[in-house]
Amino acid sequence: MVLSMRMSREDQLGENYAVSGGLYHVVSRVVWREFAFGDEEKEYLRSLFRRYEKFCGVQILSYCIMSNHFHVLVKVPPKPEERMNDEEFYSLLEAIYSSFHVREVRQQIEGIRGGGGGGEFLNAGGAEAIVDQIKEKYTRRMWSLTEFMKAVKQKMTSWYNRKTGKRGTMWEGRYKSVLVQGGFGAKMTSAYIDLNPLRAGIVSDPAEYRWCSYAEAVAGQRVAKKGLLAVMNVRELGIKEEVDRKITQVVAMEQYRVLLAEEGEENGYQEGDSLQLGQSSKKMQKRKKGFSKAQVEEILTSGGKLCWDEVLRCKTRYFTDGLVIGSEGFVNDFFKALKARTGRYKKRDTGARKMKVKGSSLHCMRDLKKDVFSYL
Repeated sequence: MVLSMRMSREDQLGENYAVSGGLYHVVSRVVWREFAFGDEEKEYLRSLFRRYEKFCGVQILSYCIMSNHFHVLVKVPPKPEERMNDEEFYSLLEAIYSSFHVREVRQQIEGIRGGGGGGEFLNAGGAEAIVDQIKEKYTRRMWSLTEFMKAVKQKMTSWYNRKTGKRGTMWEGRYKSVLVQGGFGAKMTSAYIDLNPLRAGIVSDPAEYRWCSYAEAVAGQRVAKKGLLAVMNVRELGIKEEVDRKITQVVAMEQYRVLLAEEGEENGYQEGDSLQLGQSSKKMQKRKKGFSKAQVEEILTSGGKLCWDEVLRCKTRYFTDGLVIGSEGFVNDFFKALKARTGRYKKRDTGARKMKVKGSSLHCMRDLKKDVFSYL
């Protein structure tokens, strides 16, 4: 059976809208639903999302990478009307191209403006026209859902095939995309995405699953926190109170966790439950996994706040390589060795940063006060 790659009229309309601006829930599956993504594959795909997010000028509001598929809620802004300045252009190129390639592009553009490479026969307007043509080769791939997904999936296939010795695409046809309305629609879609590992029974809390946006936000990653804040601040169309109201990062994290608890409560049979009259055992097995009632009550009672040891556990789980936690001397000894070996951290004399948490004497190499405990 050959999978049809033809787009329906509705898909074409959706794609056109995505190019000019929109909010999309995208799903793509591995061919034959094979469980192809282990930890290394998930991490590489996550890095592709972040690199092409920057290059394409889109914003990932939430995502989740499972073993054989992924979800992503992505905001595609309209193509800017103003001309992009050079430094901003080079910064976007650096997200996916080598420094050597970016330097070559920079030298080419500067040469045309300076009269080199035939530029001596051009007036200022003619030189800028050629510069625009050079930039167009790159900018035509920006601010587009189609180009974003195409790049991520192609790069992932290429990397995976080199790693495994396989050939051909690793994806089950074209990705599926659904246009999402801002406000309530965006919040519910984002919660659905982050609840995937919980519903699958992989973890008891989405905060424990490294490859979803909520866990990344709890771990203190600014780009993930920014996406979650955008989800919770998305305007409710037609409701003036929601249009004018903005919430802080702390409130957004708390409200979102409450939403996850409300939408993620388990709906199913537990040990000791008995069948009701007319209820089949098959129906009981289909019920969803999720937060226990006790977990939901605890989350709702706390108003969505995570205690500091829960956040620290998520932080250390997410940063399994690189994060150092211990006494001040322990962290500084590791920092000095790392600095000498890698040449990094030239502007820092010490590595230890005290955790600003009541009752804790721990130190770490990253500023957890700024990245994590601002959520508490």
